[in-house]
Amino acid sequence: MNRIVLRLSALMLVIVTASNSFAGDVSRLAYDDPNGDTHVVCQNDATQSYELYIPATAPAVDSPILYGFDPGGDGKGLLLTLAAAAAANGWMVAVSNNSKNGAWSTIFTAQDAVLQDREARWSLHPTRRFAGGMSGGARAFSSPAA
Repeated sequence: MNRIVLRLSALMLVIVTASNSFAGDVSRLAYDDPNGDTHVVCQNDATQSYELYIPATAPAVDSPILYGFDPGGDGKGLLLTLAAAAAANGWMVAVSNNSKNGAWSTIFTAQDAVLQDREARWSLHPTRRFAGGMSGGARAFSSPAA
């Protein structure tokens, strides 16, 4: 009887851990290749999307994340630039395809969509959340911290 209880407990732990870690993502493996299909459409706003990379070195729970913003909205290009550093440091990377030079309202909408989508779909570290960008993308990323 105790063996059955232990096995069921272990199975339930695996299921709970997996559901908390991947909350909404079809598969972690679907986003482990920065050169593959990294495109994600935001659940709450289908007009917003981002490129996602989850290296094998990223923890399944409390993952650190780097949000990227490109001045031209080139999410894939910036993702490829950041991928090696992300893998070396075990960081997930999410780069907006919609945040680009232009009106602040457009930038804020894109940022909110990506931040909310990642929060809903993955167990993120409570404090290890970073943002970066180049040129106008750097200007955009300074706003979430304010």
